[in-house]
Amino acid sequence: MTSDIKRPRLAIVEDDVDLLDSYLEYLRDEGYSAWGVSSAEAFYKKLFVAPVDVVILDVGLPGDDGISIAQHLSQTDGIVVIIVSARDATDDRVAGLRAGADRYLLKPIDMALLTANIEAVSRQQHLVAKPSLPTSSQRNLACDDAWQLSSLQRTLSNPLGNSFQLTAREFIFMNLLYETQGEPLSKRVIGDKIFGARTLNTAERLDVLVARLRKKGQTVLGQSLPVMTVHNFGYAFTASLKRA
Repeated sequence: MTSDIKRPRLAIVEDDVDLLDSYLEYLRDEGYSAWGVSSAEAFYKKLFVAPVDVVILDVGLPGDDGISIAQHLSQTDGIVVIIVSARDATDDRVAGLRAGADRYLLKPIDMALLTANIEAVSRQQHLVAKPSLPTSSQRNLACDDAWQLSSLQRTLSNPLGNSFQLTAREFIFMNLLYETQGEPLSKRVIGDKIFGARTLNTAERLDVLVARLRKKGQTVLGQSLPVMTVHNFGYAFTASLKRA
């Protein structure tokens, strides 16, 4: 790899654990920073806290497949997708590339060829390291920029001190996000806490609650709430949040 191109950070999504370990061992030996998971759900959760530049994807995965992940990542600036799959039909290759993959390689793949493709897309994209989301400790240090959640008044205030009233369920939602300190929390856990474990369609009901909360924040405060949707997983509060 040429010296003027920054070595990209890698993620591998592969449900064959032995193959995943082989990828990671080889690429780390080559000097890459890399992590791997075996499902889409685990990938989205890990990506939130460990940003990458290049994602190496299998197509056949439990839950969302590699095509779905590629489609999602195609909406994210700066992330390159390399599909590595045993599906060699033309239709499969076309589907992968149309979903947003930058390369479609066939298994079994020689590791040197995989590395060469990583280098090629790095040169084409001129990849640079993207800033990661602030850690919990960094968020806590940014006190002047902190949002505040009041248990007594059941309000949420922005860093300027402007606030709005929360419903009981909105407060539970915000309190759960406060307790995770910026880490993503699954819809299942949030839904069970707010609506009860036996309630049907909690994910859909939660999405409605969050949409209303965001609209309320935009209307009252004139700004978007830093409530981030973690695709196919749940929600996280991405700014510093203190409880008053």
